[in-house]
Amino acid sequence: MTEHETSVLSSSSSSSSSRNEKGETSDDVVYLNNAGQSRLNKYVQDAGVAAVNRQAWEMNADQDQRLIRQLYARIIQADESDIAFMPSTAFAVSLVARNIEKHAKKSGRILLLQDQFSSAVYPWQDLCDSSNGNMTLDIVPYPDTDENSWTQAVLDRLDDGVIAACLPPLHWSDGVLLDLSTISDACRERGIWLIVDATQAVGAMPCTIPNIRPTFMACSDHKWLRSAPGVSLCYISPEVRSLWQPLDSHGRSRDLAGGSNWDAAQDIMGPKGYPEKFFDDARKFDSGGKPNPILLPMLRASLEHLVQLDFAQVQEQLRQLMMPLVDWALANEFAVTQRDRAYHIVGIRPLKLSTKEMIKVASDLQKEGIFVAVRCGAFRISPYIDTSEDDIQKLIDALSVHTNTY
Repeated sequence: MTEHETSVLSSSSSSSSSRNEKGETSDDVVYLNNAGQSRLNKYVQDAGVAAVNRQAWEMNADQDQRLIRQLYARIIQADESDIAFMPSTAFAVSLVARNIEKHAKKSGRILLLQDQFSSAVYPWQDLCDSSNGNMTLDIVPYPDTDENSWTQAVLDRLDDGVIAACLPPLHWSDGVLLDLSTISDACRERGIWLIVDATQAVGAMPCTIPNIRPTFMACSDHKWLRSAPGVSLCYISPEVRSLWQPLDSHGRSRDLAGGSNWDAAQDIMGPKGYPEKFFDDARKFDSGGKPNPILLPMLRASLEHLVQLDFAQVQEQLRQLMMPLVDWALANEFAVTQRDRAYHIVGIRPLKLSTKEMIKVASDLQKEGIFVAVRCGAFRISPYIDTSEDDIQKLIDALSVHTNTY
């Protein structure tokens, strides 16, 4: 664990470092795009290298998955039996959409946010397209003033015509929060399924099942879970597990050892095929295919460190770190939402630059070793607890130069 992770309220004046193509360390990179892909800490990289060097008989994906379920369940305050492995959040939301098509009301609306991340939108588009007009998207627009909120905008749209609300804990472009606890209360009163894409939340801010009480919550591992891409860890409420069906069919989701009278050593099919009984817990929804023997140890190594963090303190450290940038932005013709926001993602919206000009600025910054993203009309700045005050000052200095050229 790094010094910053050991004491997440500490600060440092040293710049972030990164490895170049030769594997050498460079202290010149200011990496502020963790919301796109997290930087891999050395212990995560080491776990991947060690996994690559294992022989087939040394790999134990079942053990890795069991420990990952336990660790992730601790982070979101759930039971390990509630956690399923899926290859992506898009796959996970597709599973939910398929089950809504089969088990929910046959007509109604799917509530989403304007410019929500596409993985949580395309499955609903497909569902609505195939519903002969019986299901439609209800897209909540951006709040019109800083005094309004996403939360109130969502609550104003919740009624008996909504089948499901698929929402994030915060908007991926600028870090503005939704109060999912309050929204969950409203959804439960009306029998609306609350589906949460928590990819930009878990691992960087408090985001727990007892607080949100979702029907389903997915989280891709390559952002704030600090691992390499390839897994979405999904919470599935016991309320729907017996009703829902998996998206794909395979033997790993079946309880082959329990009450099936099947001799696994013989691999012999019966008259109806192989045993059909699913696991009773969330393993029923694990996706098919062999678990990745390199990725899983990396994810396990990352989660072993994340469970030691206090995420409220993480947010407080990042708030202190990011306030100089927020103050600079507000004094230099940028719009920044200051209330109801997180600080691991901060969107600053230039009032005088076009999107094309913003992309050019971001490209110029990258040439100087400063990595940010342009998302939905904002420069999206996404630091981590290893980001230093010096990193943020370098960004401010570079933005001062490059945005003034337009």
